[in-house]
Amino acid sequence: MKNSLRGSVSRGSFAAALAATLSLAIAVPAQATTDTLDQSQTLTMSSQRQITFLAQTFTAGMSGQLDRVSLAADTTTGFANIRVSIQTVSASGTPSGTTLGSPTAFSGSFVCCRQFHDFALNPTVSITSGTRYAIVVQTVGGVFTWYNSSTLDAYTGGRLYVSSTWLTGSQWGEDFAFRTWVAASTNSAPSVAADTAAVNVNEGTAPTNTGTFFDPDGETVTLSASSGAVTKTGAGTWSWTRAASDEAVPQTESITADDGQSEPFTGAATTAFAGDSAGLTYSWRVTKNGAAYASGSNTSFAFTPDDDGTYVVTFQATDDGGISGSDSMTIIGTNVPPTAHVSVGQSLVTVPLQSVTFGGSFTDPGALDTHRVTWNFGDASSSTSNLGPGGSANFVASHAYSAAGTYTVRLTVTDDDGGAGQATATVTVQTAQSALSTIAGAVNGLASLNAGQKNSLVAKLKAASASAARGDNRACNNQLNAFLNEFEADVKTSKVSALQANTITGAVYAVKGSLGSYNRFLEWWPLAE
Repeated sequence: MKNSLRGSVSRGSFAAALAATLSLAIAVPAQATTDTLDQSQTLTMSSQRQITFLAQTFTAGMSGQLDRVSLAADTTTGFANIRVSIQTVSASGTPSGTTLGSPTAFSGSFVCCRQFHDFALNPTVSITSGTRYAIVVQTVGGVFTWYNSSTLDAYTGGRLYVSSTWLTGSQWGEDFAFRTWVAASTNSAPSVAADTAAVNVNEGTAPTNTGTFFDPDGETVTLSASSGAVTKTGAGTWSWTRAASDEAVPQTESITADDGQSEPFTGAATTAFAGDSAGLTYSWRVTKNGAAYASGSNTSFAFTPDDDGTYVVTFQATDDGGISGSDSMTIIGTNVPPTAHVSVGQSLVTVPLQSVTFGGSFTDPGALDTHRVTWNFGDASSSTSNLGPGGSANFVASHAYSAAGTYTVRLTVTDDDGGAGQATATVTVQTAQSALSTIAGAVNGLASLNAGQKNSLVAKLKAASASAARGDNRACNNQLNAFLNEFEADVKTSKVSALQANTITGAVYAVKGSLGSYNRFLEWWPLAE
């Protein structure tokens, strides 16, 4: 929308007329509605820690916006302060030191052990299919542990590097465990309609019209007219007028809308003496709640409110004799609530006592708002944290459920003006029997094993499931140990890949942990019986 100001100047006085209104919703780019797993390496056979710089290079498999990375990591001492960034790669294959976008900061702790944790990138990073990039982690404080594939080169699209001199080699590990996620953005064009298709007026009468507009994405809409002046008159409505003139045929006026832009002001002035027009100078002043906020010159001006409040926009024109005139408009900015997003870390099975990782984020047009983040995990437990001023943030939470069932996780982000945004996700926690059935399905999906090998492994899983169903956890544990021994033999003879082995054995250990026969926090050491 163009906001027009027009007036007249005489030798002794000046008057300016302000004929527009201003919408104060800040333009926000269309956000990613989904993201897709692109690259990954999930083996966690060894680790590196207490090294300031750690990096893993990867080759993008698709073009788009990289919006998060997941790292298999934990904090051995219970705390770490790190910076995660995406860098370009030098000709030698090492991180170049050139960061794409902005680093993501994290300060806190991760739940042990070998779990994947999300680090959201804001702004997102544009990547191109076939191009190599580097995930770089800088430890600022505490101890950060990043797990890797040991001497097994499990990912051919990149490799592991350590230290600021970027050392590499199997003695450090071949590849860190990571996942990259690429977002698909959507944006829909706004619509505009006139209340009257054709306007007829008598000669000398100014034509007017009204109408509506709507943006399905909820973004700020800017209106312009091919001639005359179009003005927003409220939320989703507009009016248009044009100076009267003598024309032989009806005139057709078109209204167009562009979304995602700040709304400008346009000022104009006329003088009683034609000679003064060329010497006019213009200035703009904006105050927010009485304090200076923005300024400008010339006839065009735009500003973006950063929070709710009272804004006064003043336009002033001065002629070459020092005579000036001004006019002002008061705009009341209203609060826009934050928009929240939640994601759930994925694994083959989810069972009681297993830590589930949740990723959360929000955006808020109010860049000065502070926020309260509340997690409700759906089992009568919750957690709350407070964030300082900022228009966006990314964070993680983890929770272990004590019983099987389906839980609705609710993330609520509330700004300091009371505006709240919510997002939900569903977590299904399986019984031991259900989880073992899922694992059996994964075994049956191993194309590298023959029918006899699959049947033997699945039989042990079914026996363990039957033992768990009748409450005989000791027998269930022994049968799962028999499964692991046979499965490990298949892995050693290369009948099962290391990646498949890591996924299936990790799921079996999770079931054992839910039964209390293994301690998941001590890397699956048997508990005394």
